Amino acid sequence: MKTDLLEWIQEDYNPFILFSKDGKVVYLNNEAEYLLGFVSYKELFDFTIANAKNQKGIFLSFGRYIFDKFEFAGVSIGYLNNEEIGVKLYKTLSFPKEREKVKKFELINLFFIVDFCRNYIFLDKEIEFIDDFDIDIPQFWSEKKELIDVLNAIFSSFTDKKLKTIIRFEIGETMVVD
Repeated sequence: MKTDLLEWIQEDYNPFILFSKDGKVVYLNNEAEYLLGFVSYKELFDFTIANAKNQKGIFLSFGRYIFDKFEFAGVSIGYLNNEEIGVKLYKTLSFPKEREKVKKFELINLFFIVDFCRNYIFLDKEIEFIDDFDIDIPQFWSEKKELIDVLNAIFSSFTDKKLKTIIRFEIGETMVVD
């Protein structure tokens, strides 16, 4: 065989550690080196010993194994001689949840939409409108229909003769839209 298997283990996505029988690290791959930046080798050695079988061989078991901020879905633990014991932890695969498809956004003028909704809801009513708008608010991308539906629901519940509408930025508030 011409392939260097140790290189494959070294670059594996899953941590692999080989311990001596007294708990010293004999070998670890890149991922295990990263893991040991957060978890002590003693904790991993104790886990390995506690979960090892009473017979020689490498045994795979599935479960939920958590070490610090790392979560694993399975573990192989085993020994082929009485001098060394190894552990390979299999990372839990997490795929990003599929984002909800973005509906059709339009560039809107908030003041125009608010005025449109008020005029539509109060078309045949005598309402005094008092506006307190921050005119520095620029146009922005939004789902126009949903914004109109929300504003219409708000204005429909109004019963007084005066309606004060305030539109301002809240300092420190942020919203990230896909």
